[in-house]
Amino acid sequence: MGGRAGIRLVNSGLGPAIIVQSTLTVDDEVIGAWDEPSVDRVRDRLSSYDPQEHAEVENLISRRLTLKIRYESLYGGENYTVLLRPIQ
Repeated sequence: MGGRAGIRLVNSGLGPAIIVQSTLTVDDEVIGAWDEPSVDRVRDRLSSYDPQEHAEVENLISRRLTLKIRYESLYGGENYTVLLRPIQ
């Protein structure tokens, strides 16, 4: 038995980062920003959401979900982007 399935966002840079925009997409449909209401809408697409049951959550994350996060340092203006996208 493993741990919980899901996505963990980690800042591994030298200093703090500010998320300035995020977009969560499932099956090419924009759900909204990476926030609790949008994540709840994604969970509603699962037959029965249980983070301990990995197969359906793993399939969603690896094959159907796209997460785009735009972020900056405290100085601002860099417009960095990270993208989690489905396996092709």
